[in-house]
Amino acid sequence: MAHRPVVLIVDDDSSMRELLETIISLDGGLRIGGVAADGFEGAMLAADVRPDVVILDFFMPRWDGEKAAEFIRENCPQCKIVGFSAVLTETRVGR
Repeated sequence: MAHRPVVLIVDDDSSMRELLETIISLDGGLRIGGVAADGFEGAMLAADVRPDVVILDFFMPRWDGEKAAEFIRENCPQCKIVGFSAVLTETRVGR
């Protein structure tokens, strides 16, 4: 069996974590290695799991994406990091 890349999801928004898990699960070539709700938890999990790819939200409590990415790069240098941020704002059209 071929190596299936392991993906770690790190996001403080539970809806986003669930969405990313669903999308990744639909791709039979990828495997979810873990899910974390903040940057610190994600960094510790990355050091333990050693994923191939980390999907990392930028704005999070405890450790933001920048601090988590720094730790992950030092402790898991083979990991590829995909940083992102989704900011939802309410916009009213009309009156």
